Formats: sequence, C-alpha cells, structure tokens
Amino acid sequence: MAYVDVLPGSATAFSYDESMSGTAGCQTHSNYALTDDGTYCVIRRSGSTINMSYCYNGTIELKWTNAGGLSSGTTITGIQFLFEARGLVNDASDALQYKVTTDGGSSFSSYQDADLTGLPGNKVSPAIFTIPSSIESNPPFSQSDAITYSSLNSNDVRIRIKINSTETADKLFQLDYVKIRLHYDDSRPTYDNGSDEQVINSGILILNSGEIKF
Repeated sequence: MAYVDVLPGSATAFSYDESMSGTAGCQTHSNYALTDDGTYCVIRRSGSTINMSYCYNGTIELKWTNAGGLSSGTTITGIQFLFEARGLVNDASDALQYKVTTDGGSSFSSYQDADLTGLPGNKVSPAIFTIPSSIESNPPFSQSDAITYSSLNSNDVRIRIKINSTETADKLFQLDYVKIRLHYDDSRPTYDNGSDEQVINSGILILNSGEIKF
C-alpha cells in the first residue's frame, strides 16, 4: 500500500487540562515539532527548578495544512503518526499521550498512550516510533469524519500531545518532529490498447515505452 509522510503546518499550545492557552515556553516548543531539523520540542513535568524556556506540564497541538502532494481525488485508507523522539521517562510505554481530531477540534478521540518502548536517552540520537504500530482505518480513532484531501488542507486534522501526569518531577520527552503517515489507494485504471481509439476521461497516463501520435 502506498503512503506519504506529511509534516504539520502550524502549532499552538494549551495548559495541561486544555482550559487555557499554554505558556510562552510551550508555544515556542510546539513550533519546534513542525520541522525535521534536530531542534527538539521538549515537554517535561515540573520539578524543583523551572526554566521558563521549556514547556512544563503543557499540551501542544499540531495542525496539518497540506496533503503532502496527494491529488484531490486520492482515497486515504488509513493513518499512522511518526514520532522522532528521545527523552528520560519512568515508563516509555505511556509517558507520551495523544488524541486526534478530524473535524477541526469539534470532537477529539480520547487520550491514548503512545508506546515509545526503547526510547533513547535525551543526550543520544532519537529513534522513530510509528504509532499506532498497525494502520488505523479512515476515519481513525472512532472519529466520525474521515481524513480527506480537503480536511488536510483546512486544518481539520490535528493531534494534541502531553506528558502523562504519572511521570515524576523533571521527567521529559523530546520530539524533533511529528509526521502523519497517510496510506492511500494507488490503484490506476487500465486501458485496452487493442483499439486505435483510446478515451481517457481522468486518471494518470503512464507510458512505459513507445510514443504517442496524434
């Protein structure tokens, strides 16, 4: 099955319970998750020392603004998320929690645990985790709205990420980026070349060899 990986286009931040806007540190770090550039979005539990440049106990929201070069007629069949991450946590199987909306935030899935088992330490190279490990159907996560070319281009597809409240003081994870992996139907029509006249209303014409004469 064909797929394409797409970075989010914009980000914002909220308080842990999502009732208020996030701190300046959380907003800064949410933007760090937009690019694959080695600059990390750091989300950590508060401890005895607070550095306001970090995101403490916050929730970041990433929004998709394009369909990664897919055409408007493409059928998206499933999704996954790619997290490039490292960090220091108590339990990598549930330290990062996420939920998804496909209708611009009118409704979200419930929070789910992102299994980052094998998470590298925060001073070594990150690893890439594909979550969930199996492909989610479309619409995903029990949402009613399917992900489409249009919804990807209109900020309807979003993910919210936070550190689990069970993590103890100063535990953290770092994200270089979060990508959405879009699985799609790559089937193409087949045309009979046994006739002199060929009619193609739509689709993709692939010429393996030879020439086209008009």
